[in-house]
Amino acid sequence: TFWASHDVGHVFSKGRIGGFGAGVDPARLKLARNVPEADAEIVDFALSELRALTSAKRRYFGWVFLPAPHGPYEDWTEGKIAKSEKECYLSELRYMDTELGRLLAGLESTGALAHTIVVIAADHGEEFRANGGERHKSTVFSEGTHVPLVAWIPGMRGVRHDAPTSLVYLFPWLLSHDQGDMRKKALQRIESSLVPMMRATNDAVVIELIGHARMMSSLVYPQLKLNHNL
Repeated sequence: TFWASHDVGHVFSKGRIGGFGAGVDPARLKLARNVPEADAEIVDFALSELRALTSAKRRYFGWVFLPAPHGPYEDWTEGKIAKSEKECYLSELRYMDTELGRLLAGLESTGALAHTIVVIAADHGEEFRANGGERHKSTVFSEGTHVPLVAWIPGMRGVRHDAPTSLVYLFPWLLSHDQGDMRKKALQRIESSLVPMMRATNDAVVIELIGHARMMSSLVYPQLKLNHNL
């Protein structure tokens, strides 16, 4: 196992958000500096880990966290042509996308992509005052909660799903395809923690904003979204 991310203010490593280091070999833990070049530094470390693990023909799990698309927004284009905060944010996205492409290309060059599950997701979007919120953790409107979710599974044909889903469902779903004990554990977790909420909300995806400047929740259905400000 390895983990490559930024750790500004020790958000992940010293308990402000607990549990991220569980199960990660400390010798394979990389916490990059929180500077514009952090994404490149993170990808470099992740690629070195992947090459070592794949050359040794070992199974692996890696978590790679790219922090570039995040406030305070900076223009990383050549010539610094961005004018607004949103243009700077889009510039950050382009930079991160380039580094993500470098990570995937590196994984493919090792030959491991053909037998590696790759999941690309985000922890939040960004708000630019369309509904009164700024940055993130402000509201439960779609600009902050509708995030990319792409899963590459070798041997499975690609298909796009437009129905709402949740990142909370992701790992139980992946584990449910296992043929051994992990499948049983995943199904037990789904039954105990997710099914009651699904039944109570008629299969809604539930979003909650708790403990920040405001408390809000949202129920998301294929054709309807209900926001509630507590």
